[in-house]
Amino acid sequence: MDQQVSRQLRRRFLTEKLLVELVAVAALAGVFYLAAPLLRGPDPQAAMSFLVDGGGGRFAAFAGGTVALAALCGAVMVFARPEGAVVALLAGLAGVSAFSTPIRTLLWPHYADVGGFYVALGVELAATVVVIVIAVIVADCVRRAVTPLAGSWAWRSPLTCVDVPVSAWPEVDRARLGQLPLFDRSPTLAMLLWGPASVFRRSSQPDTSAKARALGLRNRAAGAAMTLVIALVLLGVLLQSDQRRQLLFAVFGSFLVASLIAHYVFPSGCSVIYWLMPALIGLGACGLGMLASETLDPRIPTDILERIPGKARALPIDWLAAGGAGAAIGYLISIRLHEAKIVEHMAEAAEADSTK
Repeated sequence: MDQQVSRQLRRRFLTEKLLVELVAVAALAGVFYLAAPLLRGPDPQAAMSFLVDGGGGRFAAFAGGTVALAALCGAVMVFARPEGAVVALLAGLAGVSAFSTPIRTLLWPHYADVGGFYVALGVELAATVVVIVIAVIVADCVRRAVTPLAGSWAWRSPLTCVDVPVSAWPEVDRARLGQLPLFDRSPTLAMLLWGPASVFRRSSQPDTSAKARALGLRNRAAGAAMTLVIALVLLGVLLQSDQRRQLLFAVFGSFLVASLIAHYVFPSGCSVIYWLMPALIGLGACGLGMLASETLDPRIPTDILERIPGKARALPIDWLAAGGAGAAIGYLISIRLHEAKIVEHMAEAAEADSTK
């Protein structure tokens, strides 16, 4: 690999990094200042929840805005890898979290039925997962449609630029995932529909042998488990308050660190695992809130926040936006580190050969 190629790859890494950062910050600011104020409920001081008070219209507005933002992110992020659009989308939705007041503003009006309150939060979380998955699929499809217009500026993996075969990429299951139906149109849709089935499907291709298939399954399972464990530990340490800044930092930072470490140790091309993991923990947190509600005295509303576990103080949008954005960023950092290591190793090998 000559010096010119090395410089081009460094510029590609830098361009992608700056683009993801700029679009994510712009999406966050735009949602915070323009969209979030329009999503407030009848009580402007209440925390941001779309279904707790029966606000079906507000949830529909949120869903429509999320899909529109995803389409915009997919078009703009054609110059970065697909995970960049996920980062931008979830960072934008974090603007709704940042605009919200603490969960106590919703808990106190529902102190007589805290269990039912957390059931509603769980339903909202599940519904929001569906909306975000659809939005990411839309971003994939828009990105696919816009790619021909970008020409040579469209994203290409640095590893393809230095002729590294897909079977040698750090994500041990990338070659197998790339063969899934619909993967070219929407990697997210392909992973969700065909990913689990691909574990059991046999193939005659050398890069999808039984050994490669087992290694991919191991990395996906181990990566998910490690993300879950690390995130739970960090949340237990950091999530000590319902104050918005502290809570969002705890949720975002916990999943960023967890997914970065998990993916770096067990690299996988199945990015959906990482940015959906906060939703799983969020559903568990709603269950904790329901269990804690059985120990509450409905005659003492001020007792609620003291007895509710720290993890149950986050809103559904917090898990999916702040937590999901942190996990997606951690995944992005990890895969860039893997790629940079491979490119650097090839550059050193080429330099050594040239000096012989």
